This record gives sequence, structure tokens and C-alpha cells, in this order.
Amino acid sequence: MLLASPPQLPLDIPQFFAAVQSPIPARGRIVYHPFLLASAKLQVVNNKYGITSSQPMSHALELKQNMTVAPWDQAFPMAAGVEELSRQAPAAGEYLPAPTTPLQPQRLRNSQKGYLDFACRQSQMTLWKSNLFKLTSQPRESEQEFRVRLQQLARERRDFEIDRLRQRYASKTAILQQRLMRAQQRIGREQEQFSEQKVQTAISVGATLLSALMGRKALSASTLGRASTASRQATRIIREKQDVERAQEEQESVQAQIAELQQQFRQEADRIAAAYDPQKEVLQPLTIRAARQDVLLQRFGLLWLAYVHMEDGTQRPHWVGMGVGP
Repeated sequence: MLLASPPQLPLDIPQFFAAVQSPIPARGRIVYHPFLLASAKLQVVNNKYGITSSQPMSHALELKQNMTVAPWDQAFPMAAGVEELSRQAPAAGEYLPAPTTPLQPQRLRNSQKGYLDFACRQSQMTLWKSNLFKLTSQPRESEQEFRVRLQQLARERRDFEIDRLRQRYASKTAILQQRLMRAQQRIGREQEQFSEQKVQTAISVGATLLSALMGRKALSASTLGRASTASRQATRIIREKQDVERAQEEQESVQAQIAELQQQFRQEADRIAAAYDPQKEVLQPLTIRAARQDVLLQRFGLLWLAYVHMEDGTQRPHWVGMGVGP
């Protein structure tokens, strides 16, 4: 049985009316269905993680005659603010009878308390903590959004650590570069001495051979002396050549140490880059929610939502800005 106007209720039960969408379908009529309206303001505070978040919450729960306890987990959130609801009944439309059982005073008080508990549970949120950067995500910031925010910090920290690493390796590299320069200078000196010694030996050997070829039957003392000198110079050539080879070996050894040091630097730089990659860090999930005393009930009462009743018996929601109904 439909009513031509809203039922008369005690004054302590406020009634709210949602606006009707236009136009109304042909062969349909507007019928208001009773719902229980509840809205609250929640304050989520967590000093440990530096989180302070305030958010409104509104829900509508369809009333049924045999409802003794309000099942708020079956309610739907309202898309628009409850301040847009009217307290005046529309001029047109019919009404379903309001169930009397859930509107009894004690049951209404229990429904209010139940909604506050429900709101606490609904306020639960998951934050993400980065132990690497000692930061926690903001409320309603997704894990991926948090990782994107960490990327800039990661670049700054990575650049700083690599610069510090480069400074540490710079002193070691400078010492090896000085050793390499001295080795190269020594090679130059040893090669110069080796070349001079080869020329002197060639001259001495040539003079000895020339004296022998002059047809003298006996070797003079000077000829013997030149031969002895040539022999000693040949021995010095061998020593000079060995000195050149040792200098070259030292140069190669220093060059190998420099290459190894550069490889170590690259490996440590790669390790630092990997360590400060927020995409690879395993973030720690943190669950927080509003405390019971931080949930403030703002509105509570009977809400009338418009439905279109068609001639074929179907019904569909037809109110403005209230999101998706049941």
C-alpha cells in the first residue's frame, strides 16, 4: 500500500529527501523508498608515522520491517554530500510505508553506535613504509604513486653515494697514475741508455775489427784493450735491455691495477644504483584506522530515495547524485 505523503514520525527522527532526476520515464511513477541515513567525519591520526587525515563518510541502508539490527556492511556509500539533501518533502510522489521495527528508539540508538563501529572499520587504510628512505606514504596514496615519489629521492641519494665513492677511488687512482707516469719516464730513460750503449758497442767492435783487418800479425795491447772494452759494452747492452724490459713490466703491472680499480668502481657504483632503486625495494605495509573517539556522527535519520515503478512491475533508482544504489 502506497502513501500520498511521508509518514508522521517523532520529531527526534529527522527525515531527508533526495532530489528526483528528470525526466520521469513514461508509464512510470515516482515512489520513495525508506532508507536509514548516517554520515560521520573521521579523523585518522598516527603520530608515529606523522599521519593526520580527515575524511567524511555517508551511507544509506535500505530499511526492512524485520530489521532488528542495522547491517551497515550492506549499506552503500552516497556519492554526493548529505548537505545537498532537502528536509522538505517533494510536492509529487508516493511513499512506501516506513518499517516500524528498526525505527524504535532503542534500535535507532543501537544503529547509531553500530554505524560508528562500521565507520571505524571502513576508515582502515594501508600505508607503505620505505625502510631505505625512512618515509611513509600519505593516506590514499597508492603503492605505485609512493614508488614514483621515491624515485626523485632515490636519484639524489644515489648521486650522492656515487660521488662519495668516486672521491674515495680518486685518491687511489691518483697514486697509480703517478706510478704509471714514473714507469713511463723510466722506460724512456732506459730505452735512451740502451740505444746509446748499442751505438758505443758498435763503434768499439768496429774499431777492433778494423785493427785486425789492417794486416797486423800480432795483436797490439791497444787492440786487445778495445776488444775487452767491446766485450764489457756488450754485457752492458744486455743489462740495459733487461732494465727496459723491467720498466715495461712495471708499466703493464700499474696499468692492470688501474683497470682493476676501475672495474671495482663500476661494480660498487652498480651495487649502489641497485640498492637505491625504489622499484625493487620491498615496502612494508602498515595498517591504520580511526580510533572510536575520532569518529563524529554528523547526521542520522530517515532518508527517502526516489524509485521509478514501471507498469511491468520493475523498479529502478531515480534520485540525483547519490551514486549507485542497491
